Amino acid sequence: MALIWPWSVVNPLNPLAAIEIFSHFFEKPWRELFDGMLIEPPDMPRSYVPMLLGLKVPEFFLLLGAAGLLGAFATAFRPGISPRLRAMTFAVALAAILPIATTIIARPAMYNGIRHFVFVLPPLAVAGGLAGAWIANWMVSCSFRFHRAVPAVLAVIFAAGVALPVIGMARLHPYEYASFNHVAGGVGGAQSRFMLDYWGQDSEFEAFRYSPLRSLAWATRSISERLWSSSREQPETSAKRPDV
Repeated sequence: MALIWPWSVVNPLNPLAAIEIFSHFFEKPWRELFDGMLIEPPDMPRSYVPMLLGLKVPEFFLLLGAAGLLGAFATAFRPGISPRLRAMTFAVALAAILPIATTIIARPAMYNGIRHFVFVLPPLAVAGGLAGAWIANWMVSCSFRFHRAVPAVLAVIFAAGVALPVIGMARLHPYEYASFNHVAGGVGGAQSRFMLDYWGQDSEFEAFRYSPLRSLAWATRSISERLWSSSREQPETSAKRPDV
């Protein structure tokens, strides 16, 4: 633990102090735009995470993920399924649902969009992949019931569902994390209701993009001033030391 968290071994009681500090929201509250209102993080409503997941995650991902979660729960409690398969599907569904459900119930301080809940997207993607595979297998096994154009139409829908968010991300580059899906009206529709660029990366990037020489001059001047002030203060500091 000392290698990755040196502060924890400086004092044996430091880990306990960290638990006490992080057990409550220790930062000075600020206000963030959520659903058209400025709200402090400790006062965010229970709908914060579900709403933002529904408005930021691509629609096709949400549809397949939701279908996969329903199928996973149905498989987990369906008799006649092997215990290993039931445990695997239940674990995937629980990994996606439990953190969100816990947040809704406990209502902790929430801020900066869904960046603290990105870890629920991989199990949701696995559930969506299982749903997509089940739909594909069902189409193959029941192909005699459908017209030949049906698989082609589904393939086009799948390609469009994947391509639309990719195109949207490419248009937003390098601000991909500020994206919203079409349910929210895209970035333009969400701009007046939700915080977009919570890290302020757009202003920093544009400053270096449109005035690199000015930014370089500012950084050089700042470093020079610090070095100059340090060189002037050093003799005074040394003179006050009793061992000099």
